[in-house]
Amino acid sequence: RLILLRQGRNHRQEELKEAGRVLRKQEERAETAISLEELRGIEGYGAKVYFSVFGGCLHQAEFTFDGRSRRPPLDPVNSLLSFGYALLLGEVVLALREAGLHTGLGFLHEPSRRHEALALDLMELFRQSIVDRFVLRMVNLKMFKENDFFVADEEGVRLNPEAMPRFFAAWEELLGNKDETEAPCGMRALIRREVKALKREICSGEKWQPQKRIS
Repeated sequence: RLILLRQGRNHRQEELKEAGRVLRKQEERAETAISLEELRGIEGYGAKVYFSVFGGCLHQAEFTFDGRSRRPPLDPVNSLLSFGYALLLGEVVLALREAGLHTGLGFLHEPSRRHEALALDLMELFRQSIVDRFVLRMVNLKMFKENDFFVADEEGVRLNPEAMPRFFAAWEELLGNKDETEAPCGMRALIRREVKALKREICSGEKWQPQKRIS
């Protein structure tokens, strides 16, 4: 919601602002949801609204976005989003394991031996503030071109190996180190701060209130 509202103000796109207003209502509904099924339905609808207008945040003519596509990603923007989400999940899994928390016992996502339910839950705190903003910045600053991508049969659209160093250089600059006591403080430190706060609630009952990360 905050991403759409900011982009709507900066570029005077009414559809982004209207979607932000719809998401605000979904946010209010989520606060009063009485079951996981209801909450998942609200989240799913919110994601649909968000990604239906996400293409309006892109300002490079050769890149378009007509909706979220996964397994496989069907265009360069979806390819960057999927790649970023996979890397983010790895960061959250590592932070949880470092804290001694079981990554398979989640809240919103169903506990399972086949996926990291708790990591997928915590990842939701950072999808937009880390990955989506990162992808928008990389595309809108023209750090990638259309020929930086190729179609890999059943794997969909992928980033060329030659473009990988560019991606990872910017990614590592964003994430920084993992210790919030050191400078500069990047997103790795913020991920670990949230994990520590969750662990304190589990162990001592100290209330955990996740922080909004988009400024």
